[in-house]
Parts: sequence; C-alpha cells; structure tokens
Amino acid sequence: MILSCLPCVGHALQDRILRVAGRNTALILLYCREEDNVFPCELGWTGIAIEYADDIRYDVWDWASTCGSALSLKRKGTAQTCGSISRIREMAFEGILDHSRLESCLSAGIFLGLFIYLWKGIEPHLLYYGFGVFTAYPVVSWEGPFLRTTFSTPGGPIRALAALLAQSYSQAWLGALTIAAVLGVLFLGIQYLLRTGRAGKLRDLTWVPLLLALTIYNFYENPLPVLLAVGLSVWTAILYDALPVKTPYGRIGSFLVLLGMVYCLAGASVFVFVAITCLTEALRHRKLMLVLIQITLAVGGVFILGWFVFGLGPRAIYIAGTPWDAGKPLTFSPLADWLALVLHTYVPGLILLALLGGILLEAEAGRDTRMGHRKEGPPFVRTGRPTRWPKMDSRVWVGLRMLVVAVTFVLCSMFSRTPLHDERALHYHAQQRDWNRVLALAGRMRGKHLFTRSGVFDINRALAHQGRLGSELCAFPQDDFKTLFMSFDDMLGRVTRAKSLELDLDLGCLNAAEEDAYELLAQEGPSPPVLDALVRIHLAKGQYESARIVFQALRKYVGCRRYVRRWQSILADPAQAEIDPLLQSWRRVKPTRDDTSIGISPVALRNLLEDTPGHRLAFEYLMACILLRNEHSELIKHLPLLKPLGYKQLPRHYAEALLVYSLQTGTPVDAHGWTIDPDVQRQFWEIRRIVTNLHGNDQIVFDTLVPKYGDSYMFYSMFRKCGLR
Repeated sequence: MILSCLPCVGHALQDRILRVAGRNTALILLYCREEDNVFPCELGWTGIAIEYADDIRYDVWDWASTCGSALSLKRKGTAQTCGSISRIREMAFEGILDHSRLESCLSAGIFLGLFIYLWKGIEPHLLYYGFGVFTAYPVVSWEGPFLRTTFSTPGGPIRALAALLAQSYSQAWLGALTIAAVLGVLFLGIQYLLRTGRAGKLRDLTWVPLLLALTIYNFYENPLPVLLAVGLSVWTAILYDALPVKTPYGRIGSFLVLLGMVYCLAGASVFVFVAITCLTEALRHRKLMLVLIQITLAVGGVFILGWFVFGLGPRAIYIAGTPWDAGKPLTFSPLADWLALVLHTYVPGLILLALLGGILLEAEAGRDTRMGHRKEGPPFVRTGRPTRWPKMDSRVWVGLRMLVVAVTFVLCSMFSRTPLHDERALHYHAQQRDWNRVLALAGRMRGKHLFTRSGVFDINRALAHQGRLGSELCAFPQDDFKTLFMSFDDMLGRVTRAKSLELDLDLGCLNAAEEDAYELLAQEGPSPPVLDALVRIHLAKGQYESARIVFQALRKYVGCRRYVRRWQSILADPAQAEIDPLLQSWRRVKPTRDDTSIGISPVALRNLLEDTPGHRLAFEYLMACILLRNEHSELIKHLPLLKPLGYKQLPRHYAEALLVYSLQTGTPVDAHGWTIDPDVQRQFWEIRRIVTNLHGNDQIVFDTLVPKYGDSYMFYSMFRKCGLR
C-alpha cells in the first residue's frame, strides 16, 4: 500500500506513522490551514487518501462517512487523521481482500473457460496424434543415452520436460489441464513481477502471453518448450529479487549462479531472465554500475558455458534451446515462429514499460511538491474545487475489466481458428480407421470449411474403404493423382512419407511401406510412431524376430504404452497373428511382384489387380485415376470387374462417365448390363441444356453450373475442377 500523501508532512512524522500504523496501513491525511475551522470537503479540497497496489482510490469524504467517526481538526496541525487508525487499517484490509477475492474469482473463471476451450475446442489429442506426421514427435526416454544427451545440451532438460508433459495430450482433458496449468504459472509469475514493481495498472496485460500461446495452439503447434523456458526465466528473476543478499558482490554471485542454472536448463532463453533482472536493478533499485557488470557477465558467462562446457559454435551459443536452434529446431510455422519471438520479448518489454512508468510518476509527483512549496501553499492541495469524474463502484470496474479480458480471449479464439482443426480431426479418425466418422466430418465441412490436401487424402482413403470413391470422388477438391497418393513435391517429407506409409499397407505394398518407414527413421530419428510402423510391417511380412527387435526398442520410449498393448500378445504368441483382422487384411492383398521402384501409380494398381483379382481397394483407386484423367474407354474396359468385386449398382461417377463418352463419340451408351440411375440421366440432360442455351460461354456456364452441379463428374470433365458445390 502506498501512502501517497505522506510527502506533505515531515520525515519524522512519516517514520512515526509508519512505525505505529504499519507499512500496510491506509491513512487519510489532510492538510488544513490554521485559520480554517471547517471541514476540508466543504472547501472542495482534494484529500489523497488511499492508493493500493491495484490503484483503487477512495476520496476522503467516502472514508469519513464510512469509518463512522467525526473528522477532528487541530487548528495548529498540518495533518489530520480521520477516525481511529486501527479502524481504518481494518477497513483497508477488508477492501483489499474484497477486491482481491473478486478479481481472483473472475480470473479463475476465465481460466476455467480457457480449460474448456482447450479441451473441447482445440482438443489436444488431435495435436498428439499429429506428432510424427505434421510436427516432430516429442521424444523422451528414461534410458541412459537419452538422458546424457539431454543434460549435455543447453535447454535439453526443458525440452525433455516439455516432451514428457506433451504425452498428456493423448487424453484431451488431461492435455487441456496441463496447458492451463503451465499458462497459470506463467501468468502468476508476470503478475508478481508487476506487483513488486508497483505497476498494478498494467496487470491486465499479463493475459497477453496467454493469448499468444492460445493462438499458437490454434495452429496445432506445440509451444510448451517456449512456455516452460519463459516461465522458468520469470520465476528465476523473482527468486533473484527475493534473495536476502543485498551487497553488490553477493548480488553478482547470486546472478552468476542463477544464470548458469537457467542456461543449462532452458538454453538461450536465459536472456529473458537477464533482461528482467537488469531492468529491475537499473530502474527500480537505480544500480546502474551493477547492471553494466551483470550484462557483461551474462554475455561472457553464456559464451564460456556454451564454448567450453557444451562445445557449441559462436552463433549456436546464443540460440541454443530456442525455436531457432538449428540443431534441434521446433519447426514452427512462420506465424507461430513470430509469436514465439514475441513471447520471449514480451515480459521484459512489459517490465520496462512498468518501471519507466513508475519513474515518470515519481518525477511528476516531485515536481508538484516543489511547485507547492514555492507558492507557499500546501503540497497536494488545490484551492479550487477539483474536477469530479462520475463515480463507478470499484467492483463493477473489476468486473468490466475481466469482461474485456474474456471477450478478447473469445475474439482471439474466433479469428485464429484455421482449417487445421478439421485436418487434424480427419487424420485422427483415419488413424483409428473409423471411416464413418471421417466421412461424417467431411460431409459437415462441405460448403462451410476449407479442405486441406492432407484432409482430402484421408477422405479419399475413407471413400475407398467404404466403396464410395466412384460415387463421391468429385464431391471434394482433387488435384490429379496428388490427393489420391499424397505425392506433393512442396510438402514436408515427414507428412508425405507418414501418410503414404498407411496407404501402402492398405494396398498390401509392404516393401514400399517399409521403405517409407526407414526413410522416416533416418530423417526424424527413432520415435514411437515410426517404430510402431516397423513392427506392423514386419508382422505383416511374418518376420517375427525382426518385429521383436524393433518392439524392444519401442518399449524404451515414453508414450509407447498403447503400441505395446496392441502388439505384445501377438509377439508372445505368433499364432494370434493368423486371426488378427488387420494383419490378415494386409497379408491377403500382398502382391507377388515388387513395384516399389514405380511407387503407387496406375501401373502399380493394375499389377495389384492382376496379382489379386479380388483387391477391391486397388480397383477403387485405379478407377479414380481413370476418372481424373478422363480416360473413358479405359473405364469401360474395367466395368466387367464390378460384379466379381461385389458391387450391387453402378457407381454414380461411372454412369456419368459413360454418358459423357457417349456424347463425345456419338455412340450409344454401353453399360455392360448395368442400369444407369434415372437421376443421373436427368442431371446429364439438364447440364447439356444449360450448355446449349448459353452457347458455350465457358465462364457463364461455369458460374451457372457450380451451385448445383459443382460436385458432379460431368462438371469435372468440362472444367477439370471439382468439390465446388
């Protein structure tokens, strides 16, 4: 609590009041001229009464009426007190507690909303199941080599802790709780720094790092290492400021010890701690020489640790353990990378703003005091009636502030939402092989959300497994064969390899799947998803000893439990592999020739059908390739395979292709005994009528057909675009 009007009395009286009443006591001190025998409030004088750390002010007449005792004036005194000091002290504490409780409760409510949004909105399990595909897997192990590597790298321990905590993302509620707890610790640390810097007016800005972290999570990236590193630096700065050592040598020694500790644990994020500490010493304690020494020791000490202890190069020393560490980058997207940089610089910037603001306020108060003495008038007292702003209940003000914070969080969540949530949800359901949920989500997305290339790949897989690729291929945006086989040149190799691996297994191309898995192992290093893929491949090939070797390596990593439960019994008793439906589905369609060199292509799919005539999945993909290339005569050649493969009716796109082929060649439709749905025929004649009436104007035809027929194969055959309805 700040006794802001004490400068109007002598130093001896200040010390006496503080000794008697205590440092946290609220006093109402007024200046009264000797000849005035009236209450100061009747003169319209300003009584600067109480200023808490959270900047809640009360006017003197409010407290005079509240404390219940008369305002006594001494004709020869310079300072008057309202009521009993002890009573004022009690009421001051009650006011502080009331507002503190209210703000704490509202803040807790915001954190509860944040937890619910993380749990049900972001769904951390979608982030977890994207590890190893969209982002690097957070590897952590209790084995000696991993621990030695971790502690021999600056920032390694924080990264390992972040990887360990990231395993909680596998359960959505637990992952949301972990994220909320980490954000809460960071939030409390920043608020504590502002309180000690007497910058209560800026306390609402402590929510900004949480907004930045939430935005990064909306992009389905994992900023946990950054949050832990910044949080460690903040709380280490608090620890440094709270140390009882006050001598310069003691402060320097403490600073060096904490500097080395944080650099080893968090890497170059230690400079957040350095910045906060130096700003506090310079602007709050006014120890400029100590600050210069600390800056020199920080730069030199980090260099010595990085060069001589960890063996790093000059540049790597000052970025080790950060998202920009070339050795172990976090591979954020450009926007998330920028937000991570803001997270590192925000807290020191906020402390700088708070301390500079305090210095300016002190300078202004000192100037007002000097001006008051020169005019032979009482300081902090104005003879004119002050401007009275409309009063607002302080509790209402606290509520409004928290409402603004909550609305800001809601707006941030709305505007930072991306198609990545749907992409990760499609990927998750595809990993669970829950094709019905994949297609249900895809149906809800049509016309409302954007489709990513990875999402369309998963939708195509689901359509093929359900035998619906020939009817709904054009309902979703396709890019030639690329969305069928995940063959994008501009996409990360990790994504294309991990996705293609699953399709290779489904098609029975075990050698191609094994090649993808070992390529991932070489690029990304060992991780549970890659080792699990190798176990599956070796089991599908019947190579049980190789599968056991990989399985033992898999068990060394945290996060392997679900994989261990899945394969442990089969490895213990290989006879169970003969009744496992997934392994049998892969073995059943295994080809007799090795087409690994040509990859998944129409040629490889034809070979699969020749080797395994009942391979319905290969047929679905082959016919999709034929449709996308408008090879109608080739499609007609494969129509006799429909009945042996178990089709009950002619798929819609096949029927559309027959009608288009008939129109182009001027020959009757040959459906090989299949009946074309009357709805398809009506649609064909309607599209033909529209094209004829518009005299072939492509742009007008396009705009006319898109709303109703943008998902038809007839539309695709004209414009080579689909999924537009």
